[in-house]
Amino acid sequence: MSYTEQLHRLKIRCLPLGNQHRKYLYTISEHLEGLARRIEKHGAMERIHLWYGAPSYDEEMAFLSRWGETEEEKLADLGCYFALQFLHLKLTALDSLAVNLLKSRDHQQEYKQFMLWIGHGFRRITAAYMRELLSIFLPPEPALEFVIMGVGTRSDQDDIDLGVVDRGCDGREVLTTAIARMNAEMLKKAIGTHYHLSEHVCSNDSYAASIEDYQELLQSEIHDFVIINEMLGAARILGSRRLFFDFRKQVTLRYYFNRHQPEQWKFHEGYLRGIVGEVRSFALRDFTATSLNPKVDGLRMIKASLYAAKTMFNLRQVNAWALLEALQYRDPGRRAAYVQLESALTFLEMFRYLYQLLVAEEEEIFCEDSSAREHLLVVAEAMGFRQNGAATPVDRLVAEYFRHARTAKEVTLSLLADVGGHLSSISSFTRLPMTPAPGLADRLLDTAQFFRGTRFWDDVLVFLRQAPPEYFSRLVEDIKSGQADRPDLLSRWVDWGQNSYFLLFAFINLLFERGERSLGEAMFHEFLQREITADQVRRISVVFNHYPKMMVDLIENLSEGSRRGFYEKLQIQVWDRRLFNDRDRLCSLIKLQFTTSRFVRRILTKVVACHPQFIDLINQPDALAAFGRGLGSQVDQVLNYRERRRKLAEYHDFEFLRVCRLALTNTVNSQVAEEYIGFSDAYLQQLFHICSLEVDAKDPARKPERSLISILVTGGYGHCLAFDDDYDLIILVDSESAEIKAYYEAILTRMHTEIARSGILPHYRLAEYTGSFACTIRELKALLQNRQMDTFVDQSQLLGARMVVGSDRLREGFYEFIIRPHIFGQKHDYSQAMLEEIRHRHQVYGTEKINAISLKESPGGLRDIEMILDIFRAQFEVAQQSNYAIFHTFQTILPEYANQMTVLARQYDFLRTMRNLHRLAIAADDQLNIEYLDLLAEIVSTPGQTETKAGLLEKINTSMAIVKSIQQELIEEVILPRLEENG
Repeated sequence: MSYTEQLHRLKIRCLPLGNQHRKYLYTISEHLEGLARRIEKHGAMERIHLWYGAPSYDEEMAFLSRWGETEEEKLADLGCYFALQFLHLKLTALDSLAVNLLKSRDHQQEYKQFMLWIGHGFRRITAAYMRELLSIFLPPEPALEFVIMGVGTRSDQDDIDLGVVDRGCDGREVLTTAIARMNAEMLKKAIGTHYHLSEHVCSNDSYAASIEDYQELLQSEIHDFVIINEMLGAARILGSRRLFFDFRKQVTLRYYFNRHQPEQWKFHEGYLRGIVGEVRSFALRDFTATSLNPKVDGLRMIKASLYAAKTMFNLRQVNAWALLEALQYRDPGRRAAYVQLESALTFLEMFRYLYQLLVAEEEEIFCEDSSAREHLLVVAEAMGFRQNGAATPVDRLVAEYFRHARTAKEVTLSLLADVGGHLSSISSFTRLPMTPAPGLADRLLDTAQFFRGTRFWDDVLVFLRQAPPEYFSRLVEDIKSGQADRPDLLSRWVDWGQNSYFLLFAFINLLFERGERSLGEAMFHEFLQREITADQVRRISVVFNHYPKMMVDLIENLSEGSRRGFYEKLQIQVWDRRLFNDRDRLCSLIKLQFTTSRFVRRILTKVVACHPQFIDLINQPDALAAFGRGLGSQVDQVLNYRERRRKLAEYHDFEFLRVCRLALTNTVNSQVAEEYIGFSDAYLQQLFHICSLEVDAKDPARKPERSLISILVTGGYGHCLAFDDDYDLIILVDSESAEIKAYYEAILTRMHTEIARSGILPHYRLAEYTGSFACTIRELKALLQNRQMDTFVDQSQLLGARMVVGSDRLREGFYEFIIRPHIFGQKHDYSQAMLEEIRHRHQVYGTEKINAISLKESPGGLRDIEMILDIFRAQFEVAQQSNYAIFHTFQTILPEYANQMTVLARQYDFLRTMRNLHRLAIAADDQLNIEYLDLLAEIVSTPGQTETKAGLLEKINTSMAIVKSIQQELIEEVILPRLEENG
């Protein structure tokens, strides 16, 4: 068969491979003819394998290198041969995998063998190619002693990570030139090379560094732990075996734990601080919703964990599977964890390799659109996944991917605890003298300097927490004195914390806990002076995501200025949607702290302590509502009455905070009121039910045969308004029996205690007349008939009463025997008294020239609107309690004044919004605090419209003027004529 036909067959076989393989086919097409001619010239057609895998790459490449007459011919032949053999290696491996997956039920074992075989072949062929290239580019004399090491994973075949070590400067220029030419040739015809070690250790004009260069760099600081990872994973590819042995002995050995050399522990400690911080940062990241990234989702943390264990147990294996096998033998107590890690490693490596082989050499694999799923289907079928019922191969592949990725996270996090324990036992900080002598802060910083850039400091925080009080006090005094004498001292502490925001924020919290508020504020202020990048926002967001309690404590401890500064710092442009969501949740929490009153912040603290999920859902109102409903539903599932009451209180706090959040994010007022009334009614109903059961359990015989109690809410709560500072309650008992009344009093006593604990005071409107929580229907009738009650005030309370506990029979009885005869039947006198109250209040504000604005009591305020509504209720005998719904009712009754009612409803909504926000953000006071009006303006501002203090004040005054005008119009044109007509 001709070479042309063979090449055509090869191209057909390569069709399933990714587009990057066209490079190799092009190289073959360009140079195959010359290569074949030289092979035939030397009669070596059977010795040189072009169309099958070669038994010895070294031997055959050596022949080709000798047969080329010019350097150009040698390079062309070697490049063509490499391309042919590289493609054979991959195609043969794929074919073999397909057969083995059909024959075997243990796909994981087949994946492992595939990766081991392909990795071994890859290292052999690249080593042989580089050896021949260097033999061409290096002069024969003088001989240079150097070693080229592979410092990456064999399965990373998009490039080769290399490190080069020599004996010093002699001949380095020649070696650098040769390696540069080798890199160019490999990039053109084979695979690119990357020199991460050289970037950190070598001079700018060299690829190689000596052992002395490494020692000089690594002696003073730990530096980038990634280069240590590469050194620990170094495997000789070609060059001096003796030099490679010396390099391991004199450079990398220091990072292994040796209990007999404590003077060397700091190198091992520094490496662990770096690698554990890196592992944790990956393990704590959430998966991306739209893409897969095997390296980020699992492989990096698995391999980093293995290398940490490698240095702890003094293992020399480089390959990850060999390391896992050795660890199962050396550390049998964690064998199950290592088995799980091997399974995850195998699957994720296999998936990543096949995707890069068959689709594209990309690390992030998007999986949303149809073309992406077609690419994943190719990989899924190559891995042996088939349709199973409704589950497609891609579905099964993705499900397995996330199962293994989650395993990687969970197992590595569990192993980190053990690594942390080992780290604590050898920590440089615990070996410092515990004498609280001056200069302690400097000693700690000097010790930390060697580990600069690492991110794991949990053990140091534990050490500081457990240190004797005098030790911590000395440290604080050193830092405080440095603020005046050495401003750089505080800056150095914050610099240390910049590498680990967990350490920085936890230490600031510790200062607050120990009463060192001024120093905590100063340290956080120093942190705020630094520029912040998107990556730092990501790291802060990760800390917040996984340590929400610590961040909540920090934000609670900070001053309002620091909270605002932190909030503003986080307002930078970010593109990662996961980062955006976490950052946005943190910002919402911070803003909730500096835009709410102390009372609301206390509720926030309680809710987060019981249900940290509030923070996860803080920007998802629907999810928060569903969670709140779930909490309410769980109350009845608890048998213990005390526990039920506790659960109910948690439900009330959660729902209160949830509705606060709605109000503070400009949700329409009617919805806020509806949500508030919904959970408040549910709270009272469940509380009555629990207290009834508790009383019944003690004395079942006392319970009446049917319900004889009605609990009515009045005032703002009765009118379906949110955020009144008390519960105005009217308790009616439909019985004159002292025993029945005592029974309900026992229930009400328990209810009273629980309501008071919620922070909302219960107020019993009839208690001042009856001397008890409850009032019988007969007592109430007598009070009304004898006019013992404060007529129009108490009549308004009864008119606005809304039943939350009680039967329809009691509701109808209340309307027929109380409302109809004593309110509607006396509507003329009631309306006259209400008008007189309006006139008197306006006169007081006018004659006494009260300048303070009361959102409720000032002329044109909420009181005026609500009194007009109550007069209309009485005049038109409307039993609608909701102040929001009733505007529409009056528009129907008074169509000629429909426009005025619409305007009045709009002003009422605006003023109620201002009152709600004032109570939530500043204080439960109806008098407007002008000093804090900037805060209200900030809350009501939207991205498209910024409100100002002056503008908001003008809107409030304008609204009250409009209300006052419409009120006067309605009094003169509607109310007074009706009173005269019916007078």
